[in-house]
Amino acid sequence: MRAGDEAAVEQVVRACGGRLLAVARRIVGSEEDARDVVQDAFMSAFRSLDRCEGHAKLSTWLHRARQALRTLLARHFGSAAS
Repeated sequence: MRAGDEAAVEQVVRACGGRLLAVARRIVGSEEDARDVVQDAFMSAFRSLDRCEGHAKLSTWLHRARQALRTLLARHFGSAAS
């Protein structure tokens, strides 16, 4: 996946967005807040694509997206999100 590859971005969001949304929804309790947090997490992860090594696995990048989600949840909703 390369920065600017919209088809790849859409594929990743479709493949992983549901799982991230389910985690966020359980933590924040609000569909709207969960969607906002997941969107922020994806944006943060996509912005870091240029720092990823070309041979890095997608699973490594997705782990970073989950870390970004946890960080954003903790920042927005306190320590209960950790």
